[in-house]
Amino acid sequence: MKDLKYIVVAFDGNEDSKRAVEYGATLKKAFPEAKLTVVHALNEKFEQRIIGNASAPGFVPAVGF
Repeated sequence: MKDLKYIVVAFDGNEDSKRAVEYGATLKKAFPEAKLTVVHALNEKFEQRIIGNASAPGFVPAVGF
């Protein structure tokens, strides 16, 4: 079997996604060099505010949140 480089698991809080995260962790143990990423998306509205000094060098406002 080829070595895995990346493991990506989607998580939304339901029981199936919890099992998917557990399986992703099992794969990570079997392939310790792989990067494990768990993705969680929210489907809720929230207020976006810029926090910090927008005029500071290197400041990049979060867009698309």
